[in-house]
Amino acid sequence: MRSVRGVAAATVALATIPLAIITGLAFGNDAAETTIHFTVGLGFLMFAVAVFDFGLPRWVSVIGAVAGGAFGGIFLLQGISELVHIQGVTYLAFNVLGHEVERVLPDIFFVWFAALLLAGSTGRTRWVGWAIMPIVIGLEVAIVAGSFVGIDVPFVKLAFFLPMIWLLLESLKGRPAAARASRYQPDPRAEALSA
Repeated sequence: MRSVRGVAAATVALATIPLAIITGLAFGNDAAETTIHFTVGLGFLMFAVAVFDFGLPRWVSVIGAVAGGAFGGIFLLQGISELVHIQGVTYLAFNVLGHEVERVLPDIFFVWFAALLLAGSTGRTRWVGWAIMPIVIGLEVAIVAGSFVGIDVPFVKLAFFLPMIWLLLESLKGRPAAARASRYQPDPRAEALSA
Protein backbone atom coordinates (compact mmCIF):
# COMPACT_ATOMS: atom_id res chain seq x y z
CA MET A 1 0.00 0.00 0.00
CA ARG A 2 1.38 3.37 -0.99
CA SER A 3 -0.26 5.49 1.72
CA VAL A 4 -2.34 4.30 4.66
CA ARG A 5 -2.97 7.93 5.54
CA GLY A 6 -4.19 8.60 2.01
CA VAL A 7 -6.60 5.66 2.24
CA ALA A 8 -7.91 6.95 5.57
CA ALA A 9 -8.30 10.54 4.31
CA ALA A 10 -10.08 9.53 1.11
CA THR A 11 -12.33 7.05 2.92
CA VAL A 12 -13.44 9.61 5.50
CA ALA A 13 -14.04 12.29 2.86
CA LEU A 14 -15.96 9.89 0.60
CA ALA A 15 -18.08 8.72 3.54
CA THR A 16 -19.50 12.25 3.78
CA ILE A 17 -22.45 11.76 1.43
CA PRO A 18 -23.67 8.39 2.78
CA LEU A 19 -23.26 9.54 6.40
CA ALA A 20 -25.08 12.80 5.67
CA ILE A 21 -27.97 10.91 4.07
CA ILE A 22 -28.23 8.53 7.03
CA THR A 23 -28.07 11.28 9.67
CA GLY A 24 -30.45 13.44 7.63
CA LEU A 25 -33.04 10.66 7.52
CA ALA A 26 -32.59 9.82 11.19
CA PHE A 27 -32.18 13.28 12.73
CA GLY A 28 -33.08 15.93 10.14
CA ASN A 29 -31.31 18.38 7.86
CA ASP A 30 -29.38 20.18 10.61
CA ALA A 31 -27.73 16.92 11.67
CA ALA A 32 -26.88 16.13 8.03
CA GLU A 33 -25.21 19.51 7.61
CA THR A 34 -23.21 19.05 10.81
CA THR A 35 -22.16 15.57 9.63
CA ILE A 36 -20.96 17.03 6.33
CA HIS A 37 -18.87 19.65 8.12
CA PHE A 38 -17.25 17.15 10.49
CA THR A 39 -16.50 14.43 7.93
CA VAL A 40 -15.16 16.80 5.27
CA GLY A 41 -13.16 18.62 7.95
CA LEU A 42 -11.66 15.45 9.35
CA GLY A 43 -11.02 14.01 5.88
CA PHE A 44 -9.10 17.07 4.74
CA LEU A 45 -7.08 17.35 7.93
CA MET A 46 -6.05 13.75 7.28
CA PHE A 47 -5.35 14.68 3.64
CA ALA A 48 -3.01 17.42 4.88
CA VAL A 49 -0.84 14.76 6.51
CA ALA A 50 -1.15 12.21 3.69
CA VAL A 51 0.22 14.49 0.95
CA PHE A 52 3.76 13.81 2.15
CA ASP A 53 3.48 10.08 1.35
CA PHE A 54 3.58 10.42 -2.44
CA GLY A 55 7.16 11.46 -3.14
CA LEU A 56 6.35 14.84 -4.66
CA PRO A 57 8.69 17.80 -4.19
CA ARG A 58 8.43 19.14 -0.66
CA TRP A 59 7.15 22.58 -1.72
CA VAL A 60 4.25 20.97 -3.60
CA SER A 61 3.40 18.81 -0.60
CA VAL A 62 3.53 21.83 1.70
CA ILE A 63 1.11 23.71 -0.59
CA GLY A 64 -1.26 20.72 -0.56
CA ALA A 65 -0.93 20.29 3.20
CA VAL A 66 -1.54 23.95 4.03
CA ALA A 67 -4.54 24.24 1.70
CA GLY A 68 -6.03 20.90 2.78
CA GLY A 69 -5.43 21.61 6.46
CA ALA A 70 -6.97 25.08 6.25
CA PHE A 71 -9.96 23.72 4.34
CA GLY A 72 -10.44 20.92 6.87
CA GLY A 73 -10.04 23.34 9.76
CA ILE A 74 -12.70 25.67 8.37
CA PHE A 75 -15.14 22.79 7.94
CA LEU A 76 -14.46 21.53 11.48
CA LEU A 77 -14.99 25.03 12.85
CA GLN A 78 -18.30 25.22 10.97
CA GLY A 79 -19.34 21.88 12.47
CA ILE A 80 -18.37 23.04 15.95
CA SER A 81 -20.30 26.28 15.48
CA GLU A 82 -23.41 24.27 14.60
CA LEU A 83 -23.08 22.37 17.88
CA VAL A 84 -22.25 25.21 20.27
CA HIS A 85 -24.39 28.01 18.73
CA ILE A 86 -22.04 30.80 19.81
CA GLN A 87 -22.61 33.82 17.58
CA GLY A 88 -18.92 34.81 17.33
CA VAL A 89 -17.84 31.31 16.33
CA THR A 90 -20.64 31.07 13.77
CA TYR A 91 -19.73 34.46 12.31
CA LEU A 92 -16.04 33.51 12.04
CA ALA A 93 -16.74 30.04 10.61
CA PHE A 94 -19.33 31.03 8.02
CA ASN A 95 -19.05 34.77 7.29
CA VAL A 96 -15.30 35.37 7.59
CA LEU A 97 -13.80 32.03 6.55
CA GLY A 98 -16.75 30.29 4.96
CA HIS A 99 -17.31 32.19 1.76
CA GLU A 100 -14.27 33.47 -0.09
CA VAL A 101 -11.50 31.59 1.75
CA GLU A 102 -13.34 28.28 1.68
CA ARG A 103 -14.06 28.75 -2.03
CA VAL A 104 -10.41 29.44 -3.00
CA LEU A 105 -8.73 26.65 -1.00
CA PRO A 106 -9.85 23.76 -3.26
CA ASP A 107 -8.19 25.50 -6.21
CA ILE A 108 -4.95 25.51 -4.23
CA PHE A 109 -5.01 21.85 -3.21
CA PHE A 110 -5.99 20.90 -6.76
CA VAL A 111 -2.44 22.09 -7.59
CA TRP A 112 -1.21 19.19 -5.45
CA PHE A 113 -3.46 16.76 -7.33
CA ALA A 114 -2.18 18.11 -10.67
CA ALA A 115 1.41 17.61 -9.49
CA LEU A 116 0.55 14.06 -8.42
CA LEU A 117 -0.88 13.42 -11.86
CA LEU A 118 2.13 14.84 -13.70
CA ALA A 119 4.98 13.67 -11.48
CA GLY A 120 3.85 11.12 -8.93
CA SER A 121 1.44 8.71 -10.56
CA THR A 122 2.06 5.76 -12.85
CA GLY A 123 0.13 2.90 -14.37
CA ARG A 124 -3.62 2.52 -14.37
CA THR A 125 -4.23 4.96 -11.55
CA ARG A 126 -2.55 7.65 -13.64
CA TRP A 127 -5.20 7.05 -16.32
CA VAL A 128 -7.88 7.46 -13.66
CA GLY A 129 -6.23 10.73 -12.69
CA TRP A 130 -6.25 11.84 -16.33
CA ALA A 131 -9.97 11.05 -16.49
CA ILE A 132 -10.80 12.93 -13.26
CA MET A 133 -8.54 15.97 -13.01
CA PRO A 134 -9.36 17.62 -16.36
CA ILE A 135 -13.05 17.52 -15.38
CA VAL A 136 -12.41 19.03 -11.96
CA ILE A 137 -9.97 21.67 -13.18
CA GLY A 138 -12.23 22.46 -16.16
CA LEU A 139 -15.16 23.10 -13.81
CA GLU A 140 -12.99 25.35 -11.64
CA VAL A 141 -11.77 27.31 -14.66
CA ALA A 142 -15.38 27.66 -15.90
CA ILE A 143 -16.47 29.02 -12.52
CA VAL A 144 -13.64 31.58 -12.41
CA ALA A 145 -14.07 32.57 -16.07
CA GLY A 146 -17.83 32.82 -15.59
CA SER A 147 -17.40 35.29 -12.76
CA PHE A 148 -15.29 37.54 -15.01
CA VAL A 149 -17.83 37.49 -17.85
CA GLY A 150 -20.88 37.75 -15.62
CA ILE A 151 -22.13 34.20 -16.03
CA ASP A 152 -23.02 32.29 -12.88
CA VAL A 153 -21.58 28.81 -13.30
CA PRO A 154 -22.93 26.57 -10.53
CA PHE A 155 -20.43 24.79 -8.30
CA VAL A 156 -21.01 21.07 -8.78
CA LYS A 157 -20.28 19.74 -5.30
CA LEU A 158 -20.13 16.07 -6.27
CA ALA A 159 -17.27 16.81 -8.69
CA PHE A 160 -15.39 18.03 -5.63
CA PHE A 161 -15.19 14.39 -4.40
CA LEU A 162 -13.76 12.98 -7.65
CA PRO A 163 -10.11 13.64 -6.71
CA MET A 164 -10.72 11.75 -3.46
CA ILE A 165 -11.74 8.66 -5.45
CA TRP A 166 -8.46 8.94 -7.33
CA LEU A 167 -6.54 9.54 -4.08
CA LEU A 168 -8.05 6.33 -2.68
CA LEU A 169 -6.97 4.32 -5.72
CA GLU A 170 -3.53 5.94 -5.78
CA SER A 171 -3.07 5.24 -2.07
CA LEU A 172 -4.10 1.59 -2.36
CA LYS A 173 -1.61 0.66 -5.05
CA GLY A 174 1.85 -0.56 -4.12
CA ARG A 175 4.86 1.69 -3.78
CA PRO A 176 6.74 2.42 -6.98
CA ALA A 177 9.51 -0.09 -7.69
CA ALA A 178 12.23 2.56 -7.32
CA ALA A 179 10.99 3.48 -3.85
CA ARG A 180 10.90 -0.17 -2.77
CA ALA A 181 14.39 -0.79 -4.13
CA SER A 182 15.83 2.33 -2.49
CA ARG A 183 14.75 1.07 0.92
CA TYR A 184 17.28 -1.74 0.61
CA GLN A 185 20.12 0.14 -1.06
CA PRO A 186 22.94 1.42 1.10
CA ASP A 187 23.01 5.17 1.53
CA PRO A 188 25.82 6.56 -0.69
CA ARG A 189 26.56 9.25 1.91
CA ALA A 190 27.28 6.55 4.48
CA GLU A 191 29.62 4.78 2.04
CA ALA A 192 31.48 8.06 1.39
CA LEU A 193 31.98 8.60 5.11
CA SER A 194 33.38 5.09 5.63
CA ALA A 195 35.84 5.41 2.75
